[in-house]
Amino acid sequence: VLEDENGNKLIEASSTWLVLYNETRKVCISPFDKDIEGEDQVDQLPLADKVEHVEDLSFVEERKVRYNDIDLNGHLNNTKYIEYILDIHDSNFYKEHEIREILINYNHELKDNDLISIYSNKQNPEIIKGNIGETNSFDVKVTYIKK
Repeated sequence: VLEDENGNKLIEASSTWLVLYNETRKVCISPFDKDIEGEDQVDQLPLADKVEHVEDLSFVEERKVRYNDIDLNGHLNNTKYIEYILDIHDSNFYKEHEIREILINYNHELKDNDLISIYSNKQNPEIIKGNIGETNSFDVKVTYIKK
């Protein structure tokens, strides 16, 4: 939870982490492994749900992952996912809509020069998918409130 100087919540977040073998990219420690005890944090939020599956999505745009978009591990930086999502609407849209909540499921790594096809249901809540060919890379649910 991130709060302002008056104690008002600005952001709440939760995540699930796992550890991969660098060479093989296979899971070596999984938070879903029953033999590994997780550690609860103070004021821990419940884990986020999966973004629901929506059939009727329209193509929005293609976007190429650029050098400046990748992190030290050679993958799309998490903040860039948010930028890609926000960029599917113009400034006029955001003059009328405020983002209330964003839920992201990272399903497949994005790397330098990957070409991502982005799709949306163009509703509220908005379901957005990013695919590389037939492989789903990320699913997003954005809930807006009218200003």
